[in-house]
Amino acid sequence: LLLALIIAMSCAAVASAAADEETESNATPTSANLIGVGGAMNAKLEDPKDVDWFTFESTANGLATVKLDHTAITGADSNVSFFKVEIIGEDGVYVESFKSAGNQASASVSFSVIPSDYFISMDRQHLDNLTYTLQVDIDKSANVEKEENDTFGDATFMNTATKAKPDLTYFGTIDKGSEASGDVDYYKFF
Repeated sequence: LLLALIIAMSCAAVASAAADEETESNATPTSANLIGVGGAMNAKLEDPKDVDWFTFESTANGLATVKLDHTAITGADSNVSFFKVEIIGEDGVYVESFKSAGNQASASVSFSVIPSDYFISMDRQHLDNLTYTLQVDIDKSANVEKEENDTFGDATFMNTATKAKPDLTYFGTIDKGSEASGDVDYYKFF
C-alpha cells in the first residue's frame, strides 16, 4: 500500500510539471490562453500572420519573470530570425519586452507586478512553424515598488541593508504608457 502511494505521488508530481498546450485561436488579448503562475505553455507560431496571446494573474506584489525557451535556429537564418515578446498590463499599458535571437535557446525578462492581470504577446521575425515554451514565475518575497508611488507622499519605503541582510535590492517597473512624461517612481529610506 505504501509503495502504491509513493508511485501515485511520483506520477502526480511528473504530471503537474508538464507544460500546458496552446489552444488556437489565441490571436487577440480577449482570446488569450491562461498560463498559471509557476506553469508553462507549449506553443507554435504557424504562419507569417500568427501572433499568440497569453495571460497570467498576479495576486500580490512581486517580481515576475517571463522566460522563453525554443530550439536554436542554425545556418543562414540564425542571424535574421528572432522572437519578440511584449508584456502589457490589463489597462493596456506596455510594461516590458524582450527579444530572443534565433540562434539563442532562451531569453527572459523580470519586472515588478501588482495584483492584476497581465498579457503576453508572442510574435516572430522571418521563420514560420516555430515551437516554443513560455514560462511565468512570480517571486512574492522580492523587494518591489508599491504602486502608486508616483509622488513624494506615496514613495515606496526601502529598508536599508544590514550585516544580517546585506542585499536589499529593490525592483521597480517604469510603465511605458502613452503619457509623454511616462511613469515616475519615488522611494524613501531613513
